[in-house]
Amino acid sequence: DDDGSDYVILTIDDGWVLEDDGFYYYRGSDTVVDEDKYKILPKTETITVITGIELDGSKVGNDFSSSSFTITLVFEAKQSDYVDWDTLGQSNIDFSTGLPGT
Repeated sequence: DDDGSDYVILTIDDGWVLEDDGFYYYRGSDTVVDEDKYKILPKTETITVITGIELDGSKVGNDFSSSSFTITLVFEAKQSDYVDWDTLGQSNIDFSTGLPGT
């Protein structure tokens, strides 16, 4: 089952770091390190993720001309002081507070 990801070259913004677990983490200039955690400053409105998308010419030919494709990004984020990842994995989260529902 080929999802097509081998045909695309993505250029990820400099603020993102690929860690050993296979996930990218944001470490951009608008973060501060606090207790070994990178926290995004509250005034941050946008974060660039992808700066370039191109088809790998060594793998695609003219048969890809006029083709369309979809890129799906999955983001995971949390308010570090109010909830942990284990809590977010629960199905009874009150998303207005970020805390477990009652």
